[in-house]
Amino acid sequence: VKSRVKKMCLSVKRIQALCRMAKRRTEYHKIVSSTVKFQAVARGYSVRTRLNLQRDSAIKIQGCWRSNGAKRRLDELRKCSTLTSLVKNQTQWRSSCARGRFDRARAAAITIQAEVRKNLAVKGYTELLIQRQSEISNHALNRQRERDLAAVRLQNFWRLTIARRRVYMFGWQR
Repeated sequence: VKSRVKKMCLSVKRIQALCRMAKRRTEYHKIVSSTVKFQAVARGYSVRTRLNLQRDSAIKIQGCWRSNGAKRRLDELRKCSTLTSLVKNQTQWRSSCARGRFDRARAAAITIQAEVRKNLAVKGYTELLIQRQSEISNHALNRQRERDLAAVRLQNFWRLTIARRRVYMFGWQR
């Protein structure tokens, strides 16, 4: 009996150890997954910060480059300060603005045309659906009328047959 109790105690201890191990393993996996998640968030923040810094630097460099180009063109303009160069610059500026307005107007016109074509297509499709529905309903209505007439004819024929049988049975003849 003692050896049996000893074995049972060992079994219980072994089961308890396995349960504790399973519990610790799930806790460990939770900690690992949350650590991985935290690391991903931290890395994402780091990358976004670096990209924002690079973008801001690129914007600064582009601004300086454009400013330098504008200063060079201004210096060239000052060197040849003739009226023709000013007129040329005004002409180039106005044509650039006109091209921009034309492109915007063209894009707007294309958008309007597409919308009008879409509305016309939807309207045509809707009219086609309505026409088809009316044809279907007219056909169904005609079939119902034919059924009603057929039922009336059958009823008349049946009444006539019943009346003839009565006349024949009772001898009601003229």
